[in-house]
Amino acid sequence: MKTKLTLRFLLKATLACILLTIVEFLFRKYVSSWNSFRTVFEMSIAWIILAIAWAIYFLDKFKER
Repeated sequence: MKTKLTLRFLLKATLACILLTIVEFLFRKYVSSWNSFRTVFEMSIAWIILAIAWAIYFLDKFKER
């Protein structure tokens, strides 16, 4: 069963990524330096996945027309 991405879901995911990024930058000074690279890598992966999801959403919208 194929589930489609909805605009509401993608907006919630984008808001969650924005909030996670803000929290990451606010509390970065309290995290040790060896752990900082891992969190930046995880945030980058989250943003890349979100960008791919948005691309799939827009491709599906253009395909429908």
